[in-house]
Amino acid sequence: MAVIEGEWMNTNDCYWKRLEDVPNYDDPTRGLEAIKMLGKAVKNDYGVFIACRYTNAEKTEVKQLFMDLDGKRVYMCFTSERRFREASIKDAVIELIKAKDMIANVMSKQDVFGFVFNPYCSDMAVVPLGMLMGYMLGNS
Repeated sequence: MAVIEGEWMNTNDCYWKRLEDVPNYDDPTRGLEAIKMLGKAVKNDYGVFIACRYTNAEKTEVKQLFMDLDGKRVYMCFTSERRFREASIKDAVIELIKAKDMIANVMSKQDVFGFVFNPYCSDMAVVPLGMLMGYMLGNS
């Protein structure tokens, strides 16, 4: 996937940080809000922060990192650079990519559960791929 450059960082930083404001005790609401925000990000051509590793020397292409959940992939996303640092993922970087490119890439994979925002953080939000697709189809 290609890395986004330019002034996207400031716009997206503010956009995704709203997810951090959902109270920690309300996991279902945070998950639903993440689904809505990811759907809007795809529709409006926004970027999303991901944990990744570079796949080329120029550092323009990345491979998104994922966690394993019962043999299914859960791709890691973040609401901010601060949350990425808090997660303390070794040998990884945070990059901003287009949300629609991320979804398209994940849709081409086998055994995918979905996405997790802020893994290893107190405000983690899980986005099952089936629920995201249902939301996007219903709001297109």
